[in-house]
Amino acid sequence: MNQIERLIKERRSIRKYKPDMISAEDLQAIVKAGIWAPNAMNEQLWHFTVVSDANTIEQMNKATIAGIEKSGFSFLQNKITQPEYHTFYHAPAVIVISAKEEKFTAFDCGAAAENIALAAYGKNIGSCIIGSAEFMFSENPEMHTVLKIPENYHFVCAISLGYFEKTTAVSERNEDVIDYIA
Repeated sequence: MNQIERLIKERRSIRKYKPDMISAEDLQAIVKAGIWAPNAMNEQLWHFTVVSDANTIEQMNKATIAGIEKSGFSFLQNKITQPEYHTFYHAPAVIVISAKEEKFTAFDCGAAAENIALAAYGKNIGSCIIGSAEFMFSENPEMHTVLKIPENYHFVCAISLGYFEKTTAVSERNEDVIDYIA
């Protein structure tokens, strides 16, 4: 198994982080891995906001909770009542990916998010790709300004980043979802 296959198979979503800050150099290398993702027509219609300010991350968390409270999604509403709940798992850094409202940008940003997650894991930094953070904008549209999201761009996902003590166990993968046509 080559190094890339190993990273893909070993990488896990991490939901518990050490409080240690990630170096600026590592954060830059990780986010730059995102811009090397394949994207439709090489238009690169994405934007990356790297947040390592604890107050801003907490503002994002509170805004997400406020949005979830009014969302009507009972699963998430139950989740936020847990005392240990934090949208970003108390990570010391979060990358927010946004994109221009164009066809295929969601795919492009998904590829960028995976590049970021793999680059982080390659540096022994954990990550978790978080879609529920979209609720931070429903009750707090000013979060677009706080996160420097360009006009006409929308939230795609957030990625929490931080050092971890251990990874979660490997879960089985369902190979029944594959068909080969030769």
